[in-house]
Formats: sequence, C-alpha cells, structure tokens
Amino acid sequence: MIRVLDTGEKSIFNHPEIQLEEYVFGLQQFFELHNVSAKVNGVVIFPFNNANVNYEDGKFPILMMRELSTFLRQHISMSKDQPLFHSEEIVHLLLRHHQPFTRFSLCNYYKLDLNVINTGVFCPKCHRLSMQRVKYSWFCPACQHYSNTAHIQALNDYRMLICHQISNREAQRFLHTPDRHVIKRILQRSANQIKGKTNKSVFYLSGD
Repeated sequence: MIRVLDTGEKSIFNHPEIQLEEYVFGLQQFFELHNVSAKVNGVVIFPFNNANVNYEDGKFPILMMRELSTFLRQHISMSKDQPLFHSEEIVHLLLRHHQPFTRFSLCNYYKLDLNVINTGVFCPKCHRLSMQRVKYSWFCPACQHYSNTAHIQALNDYRMLICHQISNREAQRFLHTPDRHVIKRILQRSANQIKGKTNKSVFYLSGD
C-alpha cells in the first residue's frame, strides 16, 4: 500500500487488510465459543481525507473517514432482513472477558539471540540496510532514496522484537546514528511517555 501526501511524499506500508483479517477471525471464533450468533464484518478506515491511497481490490472495503457515514447507512439498509441480536448482551460479554494488553518481547518469547538481529534503518524503497542520517532526512546509498519517516519502522521493530522502552544510547546503536541530539528529537516524536532526565531518560515507544 502506497500513501501519497499533498507534499508529494510517498510512504509504503503493509496492507492493513492482513491485520484486519486476523481481528475478524479472532472475534468470530470468540463469538462461536460463547454461542453468540453474529456475523463479523471488517472495514479499513483511514482517518485522513487529504491523501491518495493506492490499493488493490481485496476482501474488505477500504474507506476514507468522510465515506464512513454513507457506508454505514447503506450497510444498515441492506441488513434489515437479517436476524437481530441483542447488542447489550455482546457488550457485557466483551467487558467480562476484556483484559489489558500485556507487552512482551518477541525475542524473549521465542528465545531469539539479540545478536542475530539486523540493526539499522531499512530503505522503504529498495528495502536494504542501512540508511544514513543526512541533515533532517534518511538517505539510502544503494538507491539514492530520501525519507523523513524511515526510522518509524525501525523503532516499531525494536518495540516488538526487544522492548517498548529505549534509551538514547541504545537508539543510537540500533539506528546506526551516533548523534545523540538527533536521536533525542526522533525519540521525543516517537514516544508516548518519557521518564528521567538528560542522558538517563527512558523513552516508551508508542504503538498498537
């Protein structure tokens, strides 16, 4: 999936349909386990309206936020003949089984050696390691591509593989960027919480 902003900047993402399909499957299995007869539908919704998103036809509808109200009206109209279910019953069922998400390291979970992980920033265009920090952008020596956001995927990988907490020094090592001031600015934009001061600060990386 390719997102093109008004500025001309392009970003490449994994198609959200893959993740959504897992969610739909999991919720459908949950309903069947608790004898709830309800069909689960999935829709991909992008919150921004000022971008052009290119995608191939897939299993789920893909909408911009401005299209959601029209889609829901049409969906309700087409579903009038389907059997009704008690929504309050489902709400109480979900609340009873809700558990806070516990973050865990995939490396710890699968007993992976941290030394085998390729560090650095992957190029979103040619998918090679490792991009170099040049002023306010990332530069790929292999394909000459520039990106302002390539570090986001690298930090997401760190969060999932190693830990959702990271220090400035560890980020320098993982992103192959020794400038602590540059790393500090990157982490401040990427973290949803910061604890500590100066060089002892710990950044909590945001994510799903």
